[in-house]
Amino acid sequence: SDICTLASSKLKSLVNEFRQRTEVEIRGKCRLGGMMYDLWESLLIETELESQ
Repeated sequence: SDICTLASSKLKSLVNEFRQRTEVEIRGKCRLGGMMYDLWESLLIETELESQ
């Protein structure tokens, strides 16, 4: 299969794992961290939409 497609899906799964871990850690630490995470998440979604 195409190396680019393979790398892309691998990267996506790594990003998802990282997001889940980070979300749990940050939300566990403090409410402010949760707000920061929401901000970061919305920025990520924006950049993803732009890159499509």
